[in-house]
Amino acid sequence: DKEKPPDDPNYMSPPRFGRTDEDFAFLSLKVALVGDRGKILAGPYPGRMIGRFGFLRDGTVWHAHTFGGEGSRSTLVVGGRKICEGVEIQDPILPRAGSRYAFIVDRTAYVDGTVPRWGSGVVNLAFSPNGDRLAHTFRSGGKYQVALDGVRVDKQYDQIVGLKVDDSGRKLHFVARQGGQVLTVAAELSAVR
Repeated sequence: DKEKPPDDPNYMSPPRFGRTDEDFAFLSLKVALVGDRGKILAGPYPGRMIGRFGFLRDGTVWHAHTFGGEGSRSTLVVGGRKICEGVEIQDPILPRAGSRYAFIVDRTAYVDGTVPRWGSGVVNLAFSPNGDRLAHTFRSGGKYQVALDGVRVDKQYDQIVGLKVDDSGRKLHFVARQGGQVLTVAAELSAVR
């Protein structure tokens, strides 16, 4: 069977799975998230539409729902708790292990449900594999810079793309553009605590 187009009033999305086969959800009529045995996980939201959803590592359901058309503000909900509203909500950033999570909403970082003191102007996030540390790229004064746990790590660049804390947690890798040069950077993190 071919999937029905999203504007179909009887639309049901393909399911997304969490930690077990019983942790799953799908969109029903674009207004409610439905899980195992028909349990309503979120919604229904009359007059609103759930656009995106998924699971965090611990099985917690997250979703973003919107009222109105393009350019309207979406509401981010994690585990049944409203976190924030914004126009641009990115999918969550998750470490390979642990239950931490982070979202970027309108260039503001929400880490484990709250905005850290360094949370504005954020364009990219990356957890260390174990989730203990969080790196971010931010824009200030037209330049980009990286930081780890809110502490600046390296100099400013014209552009920074990609961001990864290596498996050892001792280096932060990214690609930067400075003038006409493209640089691959591996910043040592041992001094950043």
